[in-house]
Amino acid sequence: MKGPIIVTLMSLCAMLGFVGGAWFAIDTARTIQSDKKAPLADHLALPAFSIEGLVSAQTAGELAHLRQLLVRHIWHQDELPTDAQPYRVAAAQDARWDDLEGLLRTDRLDIALEYDLRSVAYHFIPQSRTGRLMIVHQGHSGDFINSKHVIAHYLAAGYDIIALAMPLMGPNALKNQWLETKKFGPIFIPDVPDPDTFHSYIALLAREDFNPLELYVHPVVVALNYALKLENFKSVSMVGVSGGGWTTVFASAVDERIQNSFQIAGGLPFYLRAMRPVTDMGDYEQHALNVYTVANYLELYLLSSLGEGRTHTQIIIANDPCCFAQPDAAQVYHDALRRIRTKNQLPGQLNLRIDAAHMEHSISPHALELIDDVLAAAD
Repeated sequence: MKGPIIVTLMSLCAMLGFVGGAWFAIDTARTIQSDKKAPLADHLALPAFSIEGLVSAQTAGELAHLRQLLVRHIWHQDELPTDAQPYRVAAAQDARWDDLEGLLRTDRLDIALEYDLRSVAYHFIPQSRTGRLMIVHQGHSGDFINSKHVIAHYLAAGYDIIALAMPLMGPNALKNQWLETKKFGPIFIPDVPDPDTFHSYIALLAREDFNPLELYVHPVVVALNYALKLENFKSVSMVGVSGGGWTTVFASAVDERIQNSFQIAGGLPFYLRAMRPVTDMGDYEQHALNVYTVANYLELYLLSSLGEGRTHTQIIIANDPCCFAQPDAAQVYHDALRRIRTKNQLPGQLNLRIDAAHMEHSISPHALELIDDVLAAAD
């Protein structure tokens, strides 16, 4: 087929059952086209192109090399900083968590970052430990208290929990401070970030020897270093929502110690984001092109799932009022990635799940069920 065929809603309905075959249908009066071509999002028709053609690293060797390039790009060194540890560990004095059932103790980890910034993580230790670790990463809504139901869910199941927040948000927030930069002068960091810009000012912290994306991913690596030094966990998993979902993708792409990763409303490939730029382009970290010219989102998804016994699951919130609510389009690129994985016999598992059970930009009880199903199959 040389181009998309525009069909009416009536004729489309007759073909909806054939999604699993050679054709792909977008709801309402949109485009039906080969699943090897890009889908139509909203009311605009994308030019036909090969999604597989966007993936330059497809074999296990090529992807392993790509991971090395990402590590070098972010940390300016050849290896992950697996020897880095929190500079302070102490009992968390935080009454908001005292009502968690099955909680033995909560420790606070303070992690040093560039510009004298810090990231605060909490380590929730269950009374009955199962030797499993779950990293929970909150998005731009702020403190990881907003994911308390997720932490409670996995704590009750006997998981150790490491909880983190985005840079300069929640427990990482500054009190209206200035950060000195050599190139741009003093940069003001507000106590409460503007919800329309969030992390845009972080781009100004870049130096020749420092990539601001380190502020996002380094705390995950350090917290995991700490946890694995304490105990040899039989499994390490990570779940994040929104910006935390983005962090989950990136952390699991560069750190193979994360075996099962789950991004919820964490992003889309750029060709789909550009269809809805107001909602779907995302914050600074989501479109910092200096890193995506090294590895684009499709390649990051492959990296996050690459390896024996590893899984990566993207959960799209079908009725998300915020962003990234393009489940049909996600199915198309997941089909393309599945073809790449099959052709190159890549180890690991890449999943797509749709959460249509609610209309919030959050981790729902249904999403937890979807995650638990994947974890049960992985055990």
